[in-house]
Amino acid sequence: MGVWTRFAAAVVLTLLGAGAAWAAPSQMPQGAPVLAPAGYSDFCRRQPADCGLQTSGLTDVSLATPAPPRLGPGLWSRLNRINAQVNRAIVARTDRDAFGLSDYWQTPLADGRGSGDCEDYVLEKIRALVAAGVPRSALNIALGVTPEGEMHAVLLVSTAEGDFVLDNRTLSVTAWASARYSWVSRQVDGQPHLWASASPLQLAAR
Repeated sequence: MGVWTRFAAAVVLTLLGAGAAWAAPSQMPQGAPVLAPAGYSDFCRRQPADCGLQTSGLTDVSLATPAPPRLGPGLWSRLNRINAQVNRAIVARTDRDAFGLSDYWQTPLADGRGSGDCEDYVLEKIRALVAAGVPRSALNIALGVTPEGEMHAVLLVSTAEGDFVLDNRTLSVTAWASARYSWVSRQVDGQPHLWASASPLQLAAR
């Protein structure tokens, strides 16, 4: 268990016992509207149910966005468990190696392929968390640039206590502002075609 995981779990338990609000992690900013990634839009056309869309057409099934879930010990445990499980279950493989394409979003565990790249980990974590009872509106894809200069996708889980990142590069769940990425864009309220720019952060020193 990472340092942040131990710290966050202890703080959550302490504040829940005291009845206080944990306000340390914030929500990732939402800037101007932007287009969804082309690979994700293609995925939604192929697998609309996994994007929260009706199978009869590209129409959102949600009429109102529910309040974000509280980050209690149960949800914190689910986030860490599913992040670690999916990370271990998928073998990292580029789209170029697997499909001969530069960008192809897929669900490798559901499809039986068993391998994929960063966005494929994200899609499988969304499937697992929805099955575990986490609201789809709280599960958002976020795109950022790594310290090595590569575009990278993570799962952003929005809670009443802040936004947290589930990343295939680490087994530990982290607050979004602690992840060492320059953020580019993010999904909003789990809506397939609702995306916004994200304020970039100064990359942390190594």
